[in-house]
Amino acid sequence: MSLAIRTDSETCHNLGNALMQIGKPDEAAVYFRKALDLDPKYAVGYSDLGNMYLQKGQIDLAIQYMQKALQLEPDMPVTLYNLGNAYAEEQRLDLATRSWEKAIQVEPDYPMPHNNLGNAFLMAGQTARAIQQWEIALHYMPDLSSAQVNLAWVLATCPDASLRNGQMAIALAERAWQLSQGRNPMALRSLAAAFAENGQYADAAAAAQQALQMSRNNPNVAATLQEQLKIYESRQPYRDQTLAAHVKK
Repeated sequence: MSLAIRTDSETCHNLGNALMQIGKPDEAAVYFRKALDLDPKYAVGYSDLGNMYLQKGQIDLAIQYMQKALQLEPDMPVTLYNLGNAYAEEQRLDLATRSWEKAIQVEPDYPMPHNNLGNAFLMAGQTARAIQQWEIALHYMPDLSSAQVNLAWVLATCPDASLRNGQMAIALAERAWQLSQGRNPMALRSLAAAFAENGQYADAAAAAQQALQMSRNNPNVAATLQEQLKIYESRQPYRDQTLAAHVKK
């Protein structure tokens, strides 16, 4: 009897996931809840229902259901990662960091928590630790674009010379730009900074100019790129004194 109930709950859960994939979260929630009605101890069901609420921006409900999932099965790395993301949405970075660190303890080769820990450490002013986490993320997932973009930016613009590496920054940013198929201005912005760090000021100015053209509809980004373009045109590298503000989440 218990096996039949489990099968039914899994069927409902799978239907919910299928509906999520085609962009129907409200309908997915119906099936997730039905799965839990059939099996109230179905941890994955609570986890995916929580993730559905996270995607809808209903953070309190997301946290509630993910915590329930972890009460039933404490060592679910994806749930721990998503719970960290939910805490981060509420600016509860201590709890977010703790959740991502727990996810890594359970699954050390899971790149996404490493990537988000890099962001959190940078925002906390711990630049060396941020670099380390992005490097680990890229070790396990070499084409993780957000880690490439952020790491390239820091390696190119960090005021601490001991942490800069222009050639590595170029390689990372060029790869991120390629992966975006020429659609990510933030990858191009990092590439411009990397060229400048490497003394390639004409290339830096050209990349910054292209990124600026792509960002005309975002006045804040455009203004920042305009400032950086002037620096490259004066044959100077850019030093980011507020690195945390430039993390790509």
